[in-house]
Amino acid sequence: LQLMSKLLIASALLLVSWLGFVPTETRTITGKVTDAADGTPLPGVSISVKGTQSGTRTDQNGLYTIVISQPKAVLEFSFIGYITQEVKVEQQ
Repeated sequence: LQLMSKLLIASALLLVSWLGFVPTETRTITGKVTDAADGTPLPGVSISVKGTQSGTRTDQNGLYTIVISQPKAVLEFSFIGYITQEVKVEQQ
């Protein structure tokens, strides 16, 4: 009876642990950052996922790639001399 009780408790703990596990779906976001006035690509723009330490910078052609793991992430774009912009990543 005591062994059965221990097995039941162990099974319950395993089930609770399994139910608490939420797999993280990662997505790769790519894009190009340009000046709104003339469409010139902007190299060196900082792009970060708001509320995380995850980030990247645009290359010499204004292109970037960033991996996100939040379904409703917000990307922050910042560059010297420009106003920081926030863009919501939508499910597509």
